[in-house]
Amino acid sequence: MEPDRRRVKLYELDAENQWLDKGTGLISQQYVEVKEGFCLIVRSEEDASVLLNSKIRKEDTYHRQQGTAHT
Repeated sequence: MEPDRRRVKLYELDAENQWLDKGTGLISQQYVEVKEGFCLIVRSEEDASVLLNSKIRKEDTYHRQQGTAHT
């Protein structure tokens, strides 16, 4: 595992306020030109597909819970 990547479990809150398990992967941050900013990117442990590519915005609040980041 690269030093700037951490293993994470990814969930998504659906329209009925239920948490959906989206998988486990490695998270990193990098500049994405198309989004014109830094993004959080999660790649699947299984096949390296992108599970999340989300621009980091100053309007969002990020915090840690048991060593993990949440928005």
